[in-house]
Amino acid sequence: KRRFLIGLGHNQVAAAELRLSPLRSGSGPQRQEQKLEPEQARRSRGPRLLPPASTEIVQCEDRSLVYCMEIMPVRERLLVASGTAFREVLLWTPLEESKGKVLLRVRGHAGAIFGLA
Repeated sequence: KRRFLIGLGHNQVAAAELRLSPLRSGSGPQRQEQKLEPEQARRSRGPRLLPPASTEIVQCEDRSLVYCMEIMPVRERLLVASGTAFREVLLWTPLEESKGKVLLRVRGHAGAIFGLA
């Protein structure tokens, strides 16, 4: 399963499954003789990205106002780091069985957190 995440406000992410259309066959004499404009040729080959069948909104258990968010792969799983208006960095998981649970809370920044690296 391939999923993608989109960070949302208030410590939420939207999780959706990545879907591709099946490959289109390009064999046969009619296909070879057909003259296509460059844009048509580009669209006629290979799989295409399809809209997700469903999207799940995952809420972190801490509903702080988020000023920045980083989604990162760590050892076969995805983690979210959120910089909050309350001078904290929250590390939480959006997909596993502990979905939305804060794994680590780092306090002590001198102000709201506007960026993570």
